[in-house]
Amino acid sequence: MAGPTSRFTRTWQEACAFYDCVRKDARKVQPELVIDVCGGHGALGMLFLAHGLAKEALVIDRSEPASHKQLRQAWDEFLPKSIAYDQRPLQEALPCAVQEKKRLLVVACHACQHLARQIIDCCLGAQVAFAVCPCCPKDHGGSIQAAAKALNVDFPTAMVLAELGRLSGLGCAVHLRTFDAEISPQNRVLLGRPGLALEREGERSAEERLRRAYDRAHHPSSSEGRAAGLWSNQEVVEGEQELAKKIAAVQALLTPVTGAAWEQLEIRESPRVHYRARTVVAVGAHTPTDGESGGLFRLVPKEKGFQIQSTISTETLLPEVAAALPVLADILPQYEGLRCVKLHGTVSAQLLVCLVFGPGAELPSDAALEDLRAGLLGGLVAVRELVVLASAKGLQRGVPPGRDFVDEVLDIPGRGSVRYRQPFGQFSNPNPHIAIATAEWLGDVVQSITGDTPMDLLELYCGCGSHTLCLARCFRHVLAVEISRRLVEAAQYNVTQNGLDNVTVLRAPSEDFCRRVLRKKSYELREGEVKVQLNFGCTVVDPPRAGLDSVTLEAVAGYDHILYVSCNPKALSSNLEVLLKTHELCRMVLLDHFPCSAHVEMAAVTTSTFEKESSRIAGCGAAARIEAAREKRPEDYGVDTLKITDDDAAFILGKGGKTKEKIARVSQAEIELFERDLILEIRGSKVQRRRAKKYCEGVMAQRTGPVNITEEYNDDDLTMLMVPQETVGFVTGRAGNFLRTIEEEWGTLMFFCEVGSGRRDKDYEKLAIFGDIRGRRGAELKVLSAIETKTPGYLSKIKNEVIDRDKGKDPEGTWSTDTMTFQDDELSYALGKQGGTRKKLERASGCIVQYVGHTALFSGTRTERRRAKDYMKWLFAQLEGPVYVDGWEDRDDCCVVHVPSDCIGYITGSRRATLGRMEEEWGTLMFFMTKDGEKGGRSGQAEKLIICGHERGRRGAELKCMNEIEKKAPGHFSRGLREKFSDSRNFDTDRMAIKEDELSYVIGKEAATQKKIEKAAGCILQFVGRYAFMAGILKERRRCKEYIGWLLQQLKGAVTIPDVSDRDDCTEMHIPANCKGWVTGNRGSELRRMEHETATYMFMALDGRGDERLCIFCHEQGSKVSTTGRMAAERLVNELVQEKLRGDEDDRGRGRSDSRKRSPPRRDSRRRSPARRSPSYRGGGGGRRDSRARNDSRRR
Repeated sequence: MAGPTSRFTRTWQEACAFYDCVRKDARKVQPELVIDVCGGHGALGMLFLAHGLAKEALVIDRSEPASHKQLRQAWDEFLPKSIAYDQRPLQEALPCAVQEKKRLLVVACHACQHLARQIIDCCLGAQVAFAVCPCCPKDHGGSIQAAAKALNVDFPTAMVLAELGRLSGLGCAVHLRTFDAEISPQNRVLLGRPGLALEREGERSAEERLRRAYDRAHHPSSSEGRAAGLWSNQEVVEGEQELAKKIAAVQALLTPVTGAAWEQLEIRESPRVHYRARTVVAVGAHTPTDGESGGLFRLVPKEKGFQIQSTISTETLLPEVAAALPVLADILPQYEGLRCVKLHGTVSAQLLVCLVFGPGAELPSDAALEDLRAGLLGGLVAVRELVVLASAKGLQRGVPPGRDFVDEVLDIPGRGSVRYRQPFGQFSNPNPHIAIATAEWLGDVVQSITGDTPMDLLELYCGCGSHTLCLARCFRHVLAVEISRRLVEAAQYNVTQNGLDNVTVLRAPSEDFCRRVLRKKSYELREGEVKVQLNFGCTVVDPPRAGLDSVTLEAVAGYDHILYVSCNPKALSSNLEVLLKTHELCRMVLLDHFPCSAHVEMAAVTTSTFEKESSRIAGCGAAARIEAAREKRPEDYGVDTLKITDDDAAFILGKGGKTKEKIARVSQAEIELFERDLILEIRGSKVQRRRAKKYCEGVMAQRTGPVNITEEYNDDDLTMLMVPQETVGFVTGRAGNFLRTIEEEWGTLMFFCEVGSGRRDKDYEKLAIFGDIRGRRGAELKVLSAIETKTPGYLSKIKNEVIDRDKGKDPEGTWSTDTMTFQDDELSYALGKQGGTRKKLERASGCIVQYVGHTALFSGTRTERRRAKDYMKWLFAQLEGPVYVDGWEDRDDCCVVHVPSDCIGYITGSRRATLGRMEEEWGTLMFFMTKDGEKGGRSGQAEKLIICGHERGRRGAELKCMNEIEKKAPGHFSRGLREKFSDSRNFDTDRMAIKEDELSYVIGKEAATQKKIEKAAGCILQFVGRYAFMAGILKERRRCKEYIGWLLQQLKGAVTIPDVSDRDDCTEMHIPANCKGWVTGNRGSELRRMEHETATYMFMALDGRGDERLCIFCHEQGSKVSTTGRMAAERLVNELVQEKLRGDEDDRGRGRSDSRKRSPPRRDSRRRSPARRSPSYRGGGGGRRDSRARNDSRRR
């Protein structure tokens, strides 16, 4: 961003350096208001506004200089109106400002030591974040000066270190940042966030670290609790007032999401005594490093044995757990190195006790544990079954041997007794009373959803099956998914013990499962020889504290009914923001698991609403993708399977998987081939599945002989063309290459066949063409053109049939075919060199244009045909002289560029080569037009260049012309230009200014970088002067701007992209450390090669934790066999990684002397890029018989 003058002043440079130094930390604060203290011209505060890091700015200084107004005027388009200037004294203005009930950040660039101390102390008192750069240090006592001399550091640094120590002692998280000392020697910035004092786990006791780790697994973190208030894990007893506070806090949290207070919120209250089934008891004296609380319960050493200390009443524990504490206090002193004890009880009188030992401690023997168990049983009369474990550093032993679980039995109203096996250390419900209430509530909800309708249920994050066991009897079949092996084993055991035969438990990560299955809303079970087709009408999710990941959220939102059980209301609120764009909230309940704490859990039910306007979610990231996915899923969506042979699999797969992809493209169905089981799985609507199955059968039939076509084959997707016998070989081409080329061009499936009874006509072969109306027509006319070349006059025999075929069968009802006849000399001109003119007319008009003999056929809608004939008329009119298109201003298919007279030849090129390249690149028709009597460019005036075609192509060609003219006549278009960014979701153009010294880097050698970003973003990108023009819809323009921003950041250092989970254009890859250099190549050469081959944008970026990974950006995901897109790039990267790992293994096998010889060949192998490609990239003979050999190689 340019400053107010061409040369930066010193204060301006300092403000920019200060901002760059603190901007990353400022993002963590997310300030709504930035207060610039002693800001003068206010540039520092304006930088925060201009870059979107704050919504408002307040500048505090005794006088407002003229430069402040000048800056505001110069940056008016970048700054919001909410910027204010306060000229009161600092002692009066700052205390008032920090009382604002907003997220604040106080900044001060070069405040003297005394002033810096005042600012910091004021922020500490108001608990406000600050960033202060102190200067003019003074040491009245001389102690800091002496310490600096002793430590051999300069005096200003010592002063800053002293201030750091002071702030750390006041409970303030403080960091030191520095910027370039050449800008200013006073370059140290103190960043502080009061109330978030830094804590290091290594400074805590072992038992405290253990307790905190346990709390993090079962409760929100303490820092989150302090920030949010409601979700703290600190237990306090405040009587009946506590529940009322929770309800109010939940209402306040959900009101912004639901639009109003949820008055129908249901409450399930827990008993206030005997409700905690699990607890952790610390062992040993409380130490200062244990934090504010040393745990809920602690066994403190005394003269003989232990004494129990607690922050809450032991009556909150289940009776069996509470009774164990005094017994443990008497028995445990004999064990050295004991850090804590974990207890897990049940209402069915079972108890598990686990002794956790610190590092270096020796675990008790089995005999010692048996003695401990006997001693505990002697003192615990009410305990029916007791398990004792001991663990340390990943080792565990226990008695009875092999027993590390408890079995709970709960009585569920309406369901009876349910038996749960709960493995130790795994997730289970900590409050059995609320577990019963949750099961009862979910059962009531499900009854209202299903009624008497048979329905299948999908449950994600099923744990040990707590919800599954209660709801299974309400559904035809239940598919439960869980990632933990031990929980899956427990869930399977629980299903068996409760006599359920309609539940299947799968072990899979939720995100992977959603990518493969969940979006399809169905699943096929293979139970022995019987196949069960599941169609899910309802889903239950009980995610971890972070809520649903983006993939699962997107997939779940496609279901009609969602039962969401949440242990974190904040995560539930965040997920509901997305879900309520496609669903409505029906019921919600507050589950008071811990009545003596501020923690609460929730459950909600949503039902889809198909009447939501799609405009509300257009372009809104994940929500828009959810709606798009819904539209692709018809009501009769289902799955068909086809058992095939090994040879059939090779034919259906085809060379490099292209045949399978072609069948999927033509039928619009999803096809998956399971080669191991020889099962072909087809997903889609009823029509899509029928078509895909028909195409597969046709392809397989070619292996054994001619394909027989019956009337059932025609689903309005078939064109039959009679091909003269003498032209069959010409139409087929060598090894079928000509037909394959037509299939690729028009997205069709074509093969010769028999019809009806199979009697073949000796004079003709029948060619079946499958596809949509446009694809079939284009392929048919292409074949007719080839036939006419070999057998002139054939079109005249079937002309009426061809012209009338599919008339009016398009969605608009205007589809038809027009004709035009040419003479010999006209035909060559209309065709152009290698058919270039015909292709140009076809792409520009959107109409199918094909020449069959001397007849031109135009197939398309009425508008497309009219355009094609207009373009043809203008083309031939140029043979007679200059052409002018009257009324071009009123047409929606053309635009005009005024080309200066001295640039006309440059734009046209030798023998029209430059214009021809632009026409071919953008699919347009371009020519200079002049009215009769006008001299145009020959009189020194600009001449009009008209560009005809679709909007995207026209804009691309127009910007390319502007780019070329600007090179020839600098300033012609860029003079007076300013940045412009549009909020329109439709096609539009943004302008972004690039610094002169960065321009060549963004464009790259031979515009390679520019083309790379353009292809990856799916957005037109051209440079006119130093302005980047980005043309496309809103998400394409934003994507392009982001890519350019990341590219420029690489000039300054590593790029940080904290999270890409919400993006639909990125694939993350974590590269092994020893492979990073091999993958990136010398100066990034390998990345550039893969970018070029796959049309992607790739670079190494840091995540939110500072870990480096490879990010692959592209708007196109690609497929398993595609040569472009993110999946293609990922495939190439994996090949490089495997190549490197295999090479390292070979080096280790040869020994050290051989491994040194690898270096020169490595450089040679990197030049042989094809050797690294997957087999799908390799050449070879065509035909499907090659694919069978390829299939055999895969089986080896």
